[in-house]
Amino acid sequence: MKEKYFKIKKELATRAGLDETLRQEVDGDCLMLSEKDIRMITLTTEERIAALGGSEVTDEDIDHATDPEIVEPENEEENGDD
Repeated sequence: MKEKYFKIKKELATRAGLDETLRQEVDGDCLMLSEKDIRMITLTTEERIAALGGSEVTDEDIDHATDPEIVEPENEEENGDD
């Protein structure tokens, strides 16, 4: 299987201990990294959340999400019951 390479900003590559002496430099501010290299890059919790498209949920949001749905009783006249 052919290995894939990706253009990654130098500032992120340094988190994995990689620099232009270890990997090929591209466009002046990026390095070519393999999938294995990319797995070595550490991310903050905020960066992981942003990458996954997550958002913070407050206690108020949780309370509203777990409130039981209020169902109005049906009117007997509408059902045809007398």
